Amino acid sequence: VSQSRYRKALQQIIKLPQEDHVIDRKLGKEWRLKKRMIELIIHCELGNTELALSRIQSLEKSLQNLFEQPMYKRALAFLKLIRYILEHPENASSKPFEQMVIQSNLALPEQREDTQAMTFYCWLKSKMIHQPYYKVLVETVNENN
Repeated sequence: VSQSRYRKALQQIIKLPQEDHVIDRKLGKEWRLKKRMIELIIHCELGNTELALSRIQSLEKSLQNLFEQPMYKRALAFLKLIRYILEHPENASSKPFEQMVIQSNLALPEQREDTQAMTFYCWLKSKMIHQPYYKVLVETVNENN
């Protein structure tokens, strides 16, 4: 995906409500989490490293109660892995990072994965194997069907 498409995606995200309390009231905390994670990925792709790191810190703090719930622990692990990639981009395809991903239990389980979780995992995997995100996503979807 080209940088211009990521910039367009960011423009669309910005058009959505930005205030956390408004998002929470109208759509819920889970929706806010997913919106912020998509925004985070866009900032990563645009090379906005400091902004992305700041967004991770903000998410961890503002949604701390959500991350304590078992079903959101994988989302928190995902954020920590993104932070690692941002802070150590040269290690994204290393064996130690692969082990971190395995230990975080982010890899797709044997049972059918929900589409949203699959897309986040595939973005991370694309960074690990240096392949375009969309290609990794299509291949993963095809493997799981």
